[in-house]
Amino acid sequence: MQNDPGQVQGLNLVWAASARPSKRLSEEQKAQRKKKKETGTCPRCKKLKRVCEEYRANLYLPCVYCMTSKPKSITETCQLVANLLEIKFFRLGPPTDNSSHPLNFFRHRSNVFNVTNDPLAETLNIELTQDVGCSLHLKVSRFAADPNDKLAYEGNTRGVPYRLEMPPYCIGDIAAAERSIVQYMIQAKGSYFLQFLDKSNSLLRMTFDIICKRPMTSLVHKAMDIWAATRLIERTWKLCGTETFGIHPTNRDDDPWIGHVPVTPIMDQQLDQVVIQKILRPRRGILLRELKLRMYSDDLRKKNMFDIYLTLLILLNNAEMHLAGEREFALRYGFGGRYGPFGKYRDAQEQFHAARTMLGHFHYICRANDIFDMTPDYLSKHLALTTMEVQYLAWLKTYVKTEKVNMALIREQDQYETTGYWFHQMFDKQWKPGTGYIKEIVEKGAVVR
Repeated sequence: MQNDPGQVQGLNLVWAASARPSKRLSEEQKAQRKKKKETGTCPRCKKLKRVCEEYRANLYLPCVYCMTSKPKSITETCQLVANLLEIKFFRLGPPTDNSSHPLNFFRHRSNVFNVTNDPLAETLNIELTQDVGCSLHLKVSRFAADPNDKLAYEGNTRGVPYRLEMPPYCIGDIAAAERSIVQYMIQAKGSYFLQFLDKSNSLLRMTFDIICKRPMTSLVHKAMDIWAATRLIERTWKLCGTETFGIHPTNRDDDPWIGHVPVTPIMDQQLDQVVIQKILRPRRGILLRELKLRMYSDDLRKKNMFDIYLTLLILLNNAEMHLAGEREFALRYGFGGRYGPFGKYRDAQEQFHAARTMLGHFHYICRANDIFDMTPDYLSKHLALTTMEVQYLAWLKTYVKTEKVNMALIREQDQYETTGYWFHQMFDKQWKPGTGYIKEIVEKGAVVR
């Protein structure tokens, strides 16, 4: 409404139905909208205002658009649903789902670090080994066992039951033990690589050789620490000095500790937890944050491609060795199934998740697999690689061509514990994560239904 000079005096609003009613969606369009709500939109497509397809369809793959984008067209880093910072390279402790588990002795103890604080307790100096040429020296104390504590190793090997009674000794001074273990790891790290790295695999042998000859970068150094420290919680600690708690080793084939005396059950868990809580967990967090920074940063990802490749190869081999250790555990204690108790399957699933998360980031986030196709001149000028590193990558191309059939066969037959099952997947340009469940080993002559 207006007055005579034409000035507005007020408004009269009339509410009515829209002249353009919304279009009725077809059943197919409803299904598409429902799927869209379930899968969501990846951060990159949301920023670029693009249609995002299949984002949450797979934890380890980006959406369709990000996966098919060429590296030069990337203006915003794509992301995976699987979070790199959450993956685990090692178990956190023994399974807690099975009270009869041979290493599940102290479910009732919330803290195995504080077993005894009696200053008058009997103490012994012992010497431990994992057969790598170095020994760990510890002081242990006798403790008053709780009625629920198990003081014996027992189980079944090759159908024969066994039981090994152990005296109640534990690590009393955890801080001193931590210092001794850290010093031991520094001293013995190279020995663990020499002893347990599969030198029959030429790629592992050549890669370890190149790592030893080049200046050690922080990323590769931390990965090697993780690899070596993980072996500490997988291998059996044996008494190797004069003090053996009065126990003499046996030579029976059905004895899982044939030829040596193990540490006591509580010491076994204490040693594991010192390594896990004081060494592995802090180093894991630092490594993953540094790795993610290099993978997601536009400035860092290209210049760190070779370091990222070496780091992931070490960590993927760590997953293979972990799974091989779980399989050996199931066989040693006479468990059925590929990995024994449910808790061990859960640990194995963590390794699968970690390996696939790393491979997804390697192929689709930082695209470090492009380094395998770069010319020697480009590697030298733009990535600042040395002549030795360029020659290694040239050799690697020949290796991948030679081993292509064998690499495919290992994966086709689900040989998870075989050296190369995981790190060979770095060379697959069309990499996909595969099935999401663990396949059991089919014994020869068994009928698969």
